[in-house]
Amino acid sequence: MSFRIKRFFPQFLIFIDLFKKTVKSVLVLYSILNIFACSSPPRSVNYYDYNIPKENVLRICMNSLIKLGYEIDIFAPESNLLITKSTKLRKVRRRYDYIIYLQITDNVELHIARQKRTWPVIKIFRYFKSKILRSIFGRSSNKRIIEQSESNMPDRLQRIIFDPIRKSFERNNIKLIKIS
Repeated sequence: MSFRIKRFFPQFLIFIDLFKKTVKSVLVLYSILNIFACSSPPRSVNYYDYNIPKENVLRICMNSLIKLGYEIDIFAPESNLLITKSTKLRKVRRRYDYIIYLQITDNVELHIARQKRTWPVIKIFRYFKSKILRSIFGRSSNKRIIEQSESNMPDRLQRIIFDPIRKSFERNNIKLIKIS
């Protein structure tokens, strides 16, 4: 009996050592993935501070957005609210439609909401997509696109949108508040 225990014990220690190394490597890999894989992009919101009367701020912001080429959809001076029409982002490869929502409280809140277009079928290779959709839905397959709005956008696209607006606001004495 003692002979079996002596023979088994070194193999058991080897197994425990191998198990510890495996667990360590899995934990290290998991922590690296957690650090480098961002679960979601930052919120599409900027805050601005102003030193001018509140009644004039909405007009100044509206004029700045119009000069930048945005079309105003909803302008409500009684609630200090402004919403632009849907705009296409042209400086990127994929199609992004977004709207700008501007609310004036103690500071100016500038939100971006993008519209995501999804197909109701499983993602297919781009080459075969049109042929398959035509065979399933017929010629009018573009009516079946589902549009969803999202509040998060990639950081690079946020900079493309926010930078001209920030520069225009700063020319009119409306300064960006940096929140960390």
